[in-house]
Amino acid sequence: MRPPANRAFVTAALAVLLGAWPLLAPAADKSTLEQQIEALQKANQALEARVRALEAYLTKTPPAQAAPPVAAAGNVVPAAAAPPATSVEPAGVGVARTPAAAAAADSVIALREAWRQVARDMPEARVVELLGKPSRELRINGKRVWYYVYAGFGPASVFLSREETVSSFQPPNLGFNW
Repeated sequence: MRPPANRAFVTAALAVLLGAWPLLAPAADKSTLEQQIEALQKANQALEARVRALEAYLTKTPPAQAAPPVAAAGNVVPAAAAPPATSVEPAGVGVARTPAAAAAADSVIALREAWRQVARDMPEARVVELLGKPSRELRINGKRVWYYVYAGFGPASVFLSREETVSSFQPPNLGFNW
């Protein structure tokens, strides 16, 4: 019965050696790794600061600012047709917000807010007020379905019941903080 004892010894020796492996690494490798960790921590802190600045910027809402219009087909009005916005730079971001970019961002925010108001049992007339007329209207299993297509964001849909109210809906993917 010698083999089990040898096996136990070899297993224990391997466990000790593998556990001590980081202690056996050359000092130069440790220094390099420590420098890389420090650089990654600094980069992570800078990115976290930028995210906090962007989040703070996105939660600000200027007082008494009208929402940009939404096109009749439910599409966001192009930046050139939207009212000019102020050029504001979020703190710590380092990129100036041009009026065209501000208008486009405001249009996306208006679209997001319109979709947030859509709810089950909402009359279809209210949906048209919020989103505009659909890009397409279909029937699936006897139910009317309105499709909205938004450039850069993809499709969205509203399913209507026989009572001409919303039975379900799928908003577009409008990205961050939906």
